Amino acid sequence: YLYAGFGKNSEDYIAEFNVTNGVLKNPNGSGNPPTFPVAVGAHPTAIDPGGWFVYVGGSHEIHGFQIDQSNGNLAPMPGSPFPYASEPVTIAVDPNGKFLFVGSLSSSSDTLDVFQINRSSGALTKTASATTSGGFFAVTPDFTGQYVYGLNQNENPAEISGYAIDQNN
Repeated sequence: YLYAGFGKNSEDYIAEFNVTNGVLKNPNGSGNPPTFPVAVGAHPTAIDPGGWFVYVGGSHEIHGFQIDQSNGNLAPMPGSPFPYASEPVTIAVDPNGKFLFVGSLSSSSDTLDVFQINRSSGALTKTASATTSGGFFAVTPDFTGQYVYGLNQNENPAEISGYAIDQNN
C-alpha cells in the first residue's frame, strides 16, 4: 500500500493506493480512492517498516493509524491523535519499528523528539528529546537503527546532528 496526504476543501486526508509490481492502482477503480481524515496542515508521514502503522504530523499533534493488513484501510489507533508541543516538520520510524522521531522548528521549540512505539497498538510514548539551533527540518535513522541524524534550518553553515539511539528508550 501507498499512503499520500492531500488537502481538499480546507480539510486534509490520507489517500490509500495499492502497489502491485511497482504500479499504483486505485482500490476503487475509477472512483475516488479511499480517504481517511487527518488534521489540517498534516504533512509529514511515516510508516513503520512492518507495514502495521502510519503516523502523520499535524498542527500540535501526531495522528496514528493502524493498517488493516487485509485491505490497507486505516483505523485511528488508541490515543490518537497524540498531543505534540510544536508543529511536526519531519517524522521517521527507525528500521526496527521501535521508535518514531519527530523534528520541529519554531520560535518555541527546535527539537528532535523520540517516541517509543507500542508494537501491539502503535501508541506513542515520548521517551527523549534533543535540541539544536535552527530546528530540525529533516530527520532520518541509519539502516541499522543505531543512529539518527537531523538536518537543521541554519543557512550558513548548515549543520547535521547525529545521535546514538539507546535501544531501551
